[in-house]
Amino acid sequence: MNDIQKLRQEKNIVRLISEIFIKEFAPEYDVFVTFVDCKLSNDGSEARLGVSLYGDEEQGKKAWERLTRASGYFAGRIARKLRLRATPRFLFHRVEITDYSAAD
Repeated sequence: MNDIQKLRQEKNIVRLISEIFIKEFAPEYDVFVTFVDCKLSNDGSEARLGVSLYGDEEQGKKAWERLTRASGYFAGRIARKLRLRATPRFLFHRVEITDYSAAD
């Protein structure tokens, strides 16, 4: 997979997983969940997604647990939507949104 295809797939994965989470999971929690970035492995077998949580700590923990348990569900939905040959395994990691801010 060349760099342009990889970058396009990473952006599409972030966009689609955000849409799925907002429509199907977000109404249950009083926390803002933001999918910040996606790093796809060279062979497309693994996608590392950066997730930022903002809001109530207890609700954030519940949302995080639900998110990690639903990684297979997300993988299936995205693979069907993007028509991927190989379904990547999603690995979520928490990031602070301040890591991505423009302020120095």
